[in-house]
Amino acid sequence: MRPPEEIARLVRDRSPLGATGTERVLRDFFVPSRALRFVCEAHAADRRAILDIGCGYGPHLVQFGAGSAGLDAVEQNVAFCRALGLEAHLANVEDGLPDLGRRFDGVFCSNLLEHLVAPHLFLLRLHGQLVDQGRVFIHVPTTPPLPILDRLIKRTIGHNGYLASEHINAYTPRTLQFTLERAGFVVEDLVFVGARGHWLLRWGEPLFRELGISVLAVARRDPAFAYPEKRVAAFAPRFVEGQADAAAVTAITECSAAGRPARG
Repeated sequence: MRPPEEIARLVRDRSPLGATGTERVLRDFFVPSRALRFVCEAHAADRRAILDIGCGYGPHLVQFGAGSAGLDAVEQNVAFCRALGLEAHLANVEDGLPDLGRRFDGVFCSNLLEHLVAPHLFLLRLHGQLVDQGRVFIHVPTTPPLPILDRLIKRTIGHNGYLASEHINAYTPRTLQFTLERAGFVVEDLVFVGARGHWLLRWGEPLFRELGISVLAVARRDPAFAYPEKRVAAFAPRFVEGQADAAAVTAITECSAAGRPARG
């Protein structure tokens, strides 16, 4: 990973914001997250081409390898990333993913899935962004299994991440794994990044992962994935026909016909 001092110099030199705004962005967004450290240290994301979906100001994107790109729905975020010299594109992923003319070694989504109206269709579209051996890294806040843990977490860290007002989906480690599997992925790892790699806390990671703070899933494409015929016949989402992403309907039927997720 690039050292923090190098990133800070880059941001201060190229930021389109004033000095006050630049320092706020550095303070609030550019402290390397545990999720970023994990994907770089365990999966060499800093040496691979990664598609960062929901890239924000680029704190993760700036660390990913050559050929990486970011997508964000906020124009100011995209402009900021471009000012840093990063490849970033304006896109609302609910409407579909833009064709960037290439595939990526990985797709990174942190704190995104819980916001989406149609997370299943979003995950289906990710197949078309990945090389054959590519991975997705999906990081979400999780719900505690017991109300007492809800209260304990809020008292300890000051908030319950999954309860943010803009979140419309909630996950546990098991439901995130199920969601990915039903979208054609094989989950290889479920990580609580606060404990993984820590000399002491790593021994308790299986417990910490279930407590209800967050989980990061690492998954690869399942080449044998196909929709059951009954699902295609009864539940194909024809409500999107005629809209900008009508290809989503075709993707579902092609998944069944071809025995694998369709591209696009």
